[in-house]
Amino acid sequence: TGGGRVEFRWLGGAIVTPRRLLSLEGSQTVTMVDCVLENLVAACGAGVAACLDSPASPLPVRLSSTASACRFVVTDPSRPFVEQAGIGSPQDYADALVWQDHQGRYEGGAVFRRIDGAAERIDLPFGDATLPLLHTAVTGQAPQPLEWAGWKN
Repeated sequence: TGGGRVEFRWLGGAIVTPRRLLSLEGSQTVTMVDCVLENLVAACGAGVAACLDSPASPLPVRLSSTASACRFVVTDPSRPFVEQAGIGSPQDYADALVWQDHQGRYEGGAVFRRIDGAAERIDLPFGDATLPLLHTAVTGQAPQPLEWAGWKN
């Protein structure tokens, strides 16, 4: 809640969750999150990332994400991959997210990014992403971590 800079790295492996990989809350001062994802398989029910602000924490998180050779699966087709929501304007949210992708795959849903601000909601499909993203609406099989050696702990 106090702002600052955070670096989140996930290098290799997989996550299967009914939630999101990242859920970030706004702040009263500027908060920057640098996210580096490499060789990750993320099967998330509620979307990959959410940046949410509120009257108590009005400044949206500034998220800069670089994904390399990742596979993202969103199992709820009504959910966007990235959601930004709260009390801000669409421009506040547009300026607060940079998503870079290198050889990634996106499966499920039709909306890459949802901006749901005080005045309006905007759904940006994969075709409108800054960089071209390899997307298919059909999800492949999710990782089965219980079958992996050493997963039991």
